[in-house]
Amino acid sequence: MKKTILVLTSIILLFSCEKSPKVTDTLENEQINSLLEKDTAYRAIIEDLDALHSVFNDDPILRAKFSEYTYSDFLAYKSLFEDTLKVAELSKYASLKEENYLDSIHLVLKDTTDQLIEKLKSGNPFDFVKVDLVDYKYTETPYSRYRERTQSCRFYFDVKSDSSLLGIKFYYELYKKNTKYNWLPIGDYYEIGKNDLLYVSEGIDQSDMRFYTLEHLKKDKKSLGKTFRASSYESYYYGKEDEYSTIEFDIPYLYGDDISMRKFRSGDFKIEFPRLSVITSTGNSYSYPTHNYKSLDSLGLVDEYNEEQYQYIFEDIFRVPSSHNVWYKAFSEKRTQMLLDFSELGFELEGLINNNKGRTKLDEVLGRLLRD
Repeated sequence: MKKTILVLTSIILLFSCEKSPKVTDTLENEQINSLLEKDTAYRAIIEDLDALHSVFNDDPILRAKFSEYTYSDFLAYKSLFEDTLKVAELSKYASLKEENYLDSIHLVLKDTTDQLIEKLKSGNPFDFVKVDLVDYKYTETPYSRYRERTQSCRFYFDVKSDSSLLGIKFYYELYKKNTKYNWLPIGDYYEIGKNDLLYVSEGIDQSDMRFYTLEHLKKDKKSLGKTFRASSYESYYYGKEDEYSTIEFDIPYLYGDDISMRKFRSGDFKIEFPRLSVITSTGNSYSYPTHNYKSLDSLGLVDEYNEEQYQYIFEDIFRVPSSHNVWYKAFSEKRTQMLLDFSELGFELEGLINNNKGRTKLDEVLGRLLRD
């Protein structure tokens, strides 16, 4: 008798335990209410999977793949990182990755950075190098069947140095006076990148824009000497004669076609050199300003920096990833792996839902455009 009662009790319990529906099922109202009574977290899952039914209906193989995967399975997957121990594991892993990265980057770059800072402290090239604008030639080519209108100007500079130079690179800004006798920049005539500076480069690769690359000159570079002339050529296309260009080239309008150095000497223009970099025949390199780096501008050139300051310098000068980005990447990669280890089906289903949301949003945008 006792055995019969035990069997009946087991049967009753078996049928009273409602099974969780499959993610491919179309839910009835009773099933929806039952799930929400168990856990309100099912609401978002119900909405996401309802929107995904058309995808399952269009792909029978995909539907078969998820045919045994239930709502409760997916809720468990989505709730994985509600466990504080899991989150702590993630954070510990990411912090260890960040710590190892900082150790390695300091090991690789610290000595190079210290050498660079010592070079930056070594001197100002304007102490022994003088640059003067001595001449320029303006030309204008009219529009023809075979060529567009162009306006060009070549500027000539005399360079004098106390020691022989292998290379020099300097940026310059030209200014003119307007009717109110305020200085106006001549260099601002670019349609794109209006604040770009004009520059001259002799013996230095034009791609070497940053100071620390100047030492990478080839050993067989020919010496420029102590005194030499350098030039800069600027040319702009204006299109057909009946077209108006958005680019303004101030030189011809400042002096007309008869450009004379007398105008320069009379004070109608001035020139400034915001940056100068040189490398001497002995292999020493110098730059002005002493440093053009955000990190060194804010920290100053000192003998000692702490680890956090060094990392700031590394990121600025060598463009290495920030330690925060390294931490976040490690955290994200570890989280993905933990989700995959817990449930590959859950991970794939989450991807399907996200992709479907993206397509739905795109369809809505296209629909609005077509209606408009």
